[in-house]
Amino acid sequence: METAVVAFAIMSAASAVIIAVAVLVVLSRRSHRPWSNLKPWSTAGFPWLMLGIAGTILFALVGLSVLLPLLIALGGLIAVVVGVYRQWKNGA
Repeated sequence: METAVVAFAIMSAASAVIIAVAVLVVLSRRSHRPWSNLKPWSTAGFPWLMLGIAGTILFALVGLSVLLPLLIALGGLIAVVVGVYRQWKNGA
């Protein structure tokens, strides 16, 4: 059961990143804004993403359920994608 949750979380995170990159590539072709202005580490979700990743590793090492840290990491990833999109939309 826990393996299925981990696999689902990894696939969800990967698909969110792929969708975000595809959307940004399509949008960048229209306005020719440079990608170097985007700073994902300065978004509000980046600390939550790092906390979720570190928590997942720690919980897995201790032998606890990794569901909560994976949900935190997934929420942080979504917040990072939204923050990068807002940076891109505002011209960074």
